[in-house]
Amino acid sequence: MWQWAGDWLQQKIVQPMKQTTAAIVNALKPPQTAGSSKLAAPAKDGLPWWEKVKTLIDEKIVQPAQKAWGNTQVTLQHICNNVVKPAYTIWSNVKNRVQQAVHVFNEFRANPIVYTKKAIAASITTTAEYLYQGYNYASAFVEQHPRTIQYANRAIAMAKKIVATFTNTTDPDTMTWTDLGMIWLFELKQRSPGGERIPKILFGPNALTTKDIMNEEGVQQAREHALQKIAEGNLQPLDPAKCNHTVCWAWQYGQADFYQGIRQRNTATSFLGSFQTYVDVTLNPDGSYTLHYTVENESGWESATRLRKADPSDPNRIHRGIIPNKKVGEGLHLGGTIQQVWTWTETVPGGEQ
Repeated sequence: MWQWAGDWLQQKIVQPMKQTTAAIVNALKPPQTAGSSKLAAPAKDGLPWWEKVKTLIDEKIVQPAQKAWGNTQVTLQHICNNVVKPAYTIWSNVKNRVQQAVHVFNEFRANPIVYTKKAIAASITTTAEYLYQGYNYASAFVEQHPRTIQYANRAIAMAKKIVATFTNTTDPDTMTWTDLGMIWLFELKQRSPGGERIPKILFGPNALTTKDIMNEEGVQQAREHALQKIAEGNLQPLDPAKCNHTVCWAWQYGQADFYQGIRQRNTATSFLGSFQTYVDVTLNPDGSYTLHYTVENESGWESATRLRKADPSDPNRIHRGIIPNKKVGEGLHLGGTIQQVWTWTETVPGGEQ
């Protein structure tokens, strides 16, 4: 803006003043003598009087005006940079904050429950991103200082001995969800009964946790699909190449289930997260059907910390974990991946749908 004003002043005032002065001086110059290319004799000091007038106007009017405008331009630019622009920035920020506050208030007033859930979800995912950055920083630090893992594992080993004294690690039938949580976190199971590297805990129909899982939404959905196939008279797998069971049902843990688990204090839902249910159906001689249920779940850091927003390129929109999975006994001796398998049966009449 100031550059434009300076250009305008030069074009509209300074330059016309110079041109007018030159025109006046030229008009007052004495005519050339006939036959001579020289003008009248100059003054004693060596300059014609019209040149003196031109120099005087330039020194007393034009140059002071240019200097004054230059100083004014600097002052105005200083005011613009240090007063006007900061004030405008502050006003814009205040205006935006007020608009955001009004929007938030209107959204909250329209549906307080939905807004509260969205606010909680936003705060959780934002915090998760900061924790993810912290984890990456800690991982880099540990790679440069490997002895820190050794010192940490010594302390964990002492804590593990204490936790093992009040944690049921031997009887799956009486294990609670708290026991499972401690077994996973402190890596109290190094091997499964079959000797597999990834510890696997097997639960039968009489286990406390099995009775909880029977009522889980994902299991009930798989049951409905099995009953539908019985009603249709088709007990064959939908796609044997991918899943050789009558019903294969993957249940995805979502945000709504998170709130429901908190509201209903459903420990099973919170611990399991997403899990897989298989149902095999057999026809009995008396016309009834037996449904053989198998629920498989994997507990690891990625599942436990799946709080980051989904990758935009992921079509399933599954949240990402903060910490990747690791094997039991590797790295920091906390939270090595373990598996759980629950099995039970149910008999239904032949006509049930």
